[in-house]
Amino acid sequence: MIAKYNTSRRYFGKRLAKQIKKKILAQYPTLKALAEELGVNAGTLRGVVNGTVYSKKMARMIEEKIGEKLFPYTKE
Repeated sequence: MIAKYNTSRRYFGKRLAKQIKKKILAQYPTLKALAEELGVNAGTLRGVVNGTVYSKKMARMIEEKIGEKLFPYTKE
């Protein structure tokens, strides 16, 4: 999985990150549980959710599982 990351940059704000995490945790007990179900690295998934990792592919996978648009950089 190719993902861009930069320690000093966020791809969206903390407030939105917290809202996204809240929606995910309403359906899954932990982010790790979601990562295992998707078959992806848990650390990368955490980065995508908190806005420090940019991965459209993983973001789309998360949105499909949750069933709604969560990330600002994914298309409808």
